[in-house]
Amino acid sequence: MLPGTYAGGTAVQPSYTNGLTKNNLTWTKTIQKNIGIETQLFNSRVSLTVDVYDKLSKDDYYNFELPFYTGFESIEFNAHDLWVSNRGADITLATRNLFRNSPLQWNTQLTVSYNKNAIAKLPNNNRTFVVDDAYGASRIYAVGQPIYEMFQLKYMGVYNRQSDIPFNPLTGNVVTYFKGNHKVVPGDPIWLDVNNIGDVWPDEDNGAQYGDRIPTGDPNPRFTGGWVNDFTYKNFSLSIVSIYTWKRDVINTYFQQQIGNIVGGYSSNIYTFANGRLPDLSGINYWTPEKAMKDASYKADFPSINPFGPSYYQFIPISSMFNEDGSYFKIKNVVLGYQLPHSFTQKIKLAGARVYAIADNVLTLTNSTMPNPELVDQLGNYTGGIYPTPFKVTVGVDIQF
Repeated sequence: MLPGTYAGGTAVQPSYTNGLTKNNLTWTKTIQKNIGIETQLFNSRVSLTVDVYDKLSKDDYYNFELPFYTGFESIEFNAHDLWVSNRGADITLATRNLFRNSPLQWNTQLTVSYNKNAIAKLPNNNRTFVVDDAYGASRIYAVGQPIYEMFQLKYMGVYNRQSDIPFNPLTGNVVTYFKGNHKVVPGDPIWLDVNNIGDVWPDEDNGAQYGDRIPTGDPNPRFTGGWVNDFTYKNFSLSIVSIYTWKRDVINTYFQQQIGNIVGGYSSNIYTFANGRLPDLSGINYWTPEKAMKDASYKADFPSINPFGPSYYQFIPISSMFNEDGSYFKIKNVVLGYQLPHSFTQKIKLAGARVYAIADNVLTLTNSTMPNPELVDQLGNYTGGIYPTPFKVTVGVDIQF
């Protein structure tokens, strides 16, 4: 029952001390089946471990936004009728790549984790529902679909010239956005008209409960893992540790908020300067009338960014405009070492000594524009609010007495 509603004619007052709480919280329940194999081949030069799993999670914790009239922003509780299935495999392949008598040794270990995530059960007889996250991006919950799946208008580029803009098949007028409040002009984003009624908007329209929204991205990575290469030659050693994530969709919320502050008319102050300051637009091919007039074949990658132009909420995450490929390959650290000869350490009365250098966060390969695609939350939002991971070099000596 919501605060302030009635029960038997008596007003139920909200609690101003305990807030909106759940007294029957329980541990998450998990039903899991596993099957695995482990084998060694070619005189133990190749080791392979495979673990296949089928895991069903029940009564997990979820945070849901609440309507404003409840007096609370959100609630976290056990979603008893929200079950999530995770099926996949964890694979580890370890190899010794050179012969035992080789002065140079090279050993590798490759780990691959594959996971397919899907909602298995929902409340109200598996009824689909949509919830907005804290940054304004909608998430659809539907049986058979991944948890936290993005549910937005589909962004398809930019209308570069007037001739590109289609007409409303019912009225003969140019297509509109925002329930007819904005007539599309050159420089506007191309949003897919799913209902094919000549107007595009995420809200209910002409009987369509979710307007023109469709599933646009899965923040759950399909593949994750690591790759370790160890080299030894005489007294030298070199270790390269890499990690990767593949097939994951993320929202660059940080960039979205910066652009939104330009066009949406929101002002920045000393407390929001990190989020609200002007972004670097030098590398963005955004639409301008000068570029369109100069080149008949001009195509922009990003809509017009005009602080004096119309605002129809085009730069909030109602569309997939700010969605990016969150895949990356990262060399996490490199360790180079040299073991001082035993004859030398004996002379200085040491059991052993090793000189080493460690480089952290060496290289990241990615298609995204985010500084570090590793720093996203569970929903796939990159907010820029996490401390960056700097490139760092450490030099040291390990002495054994």
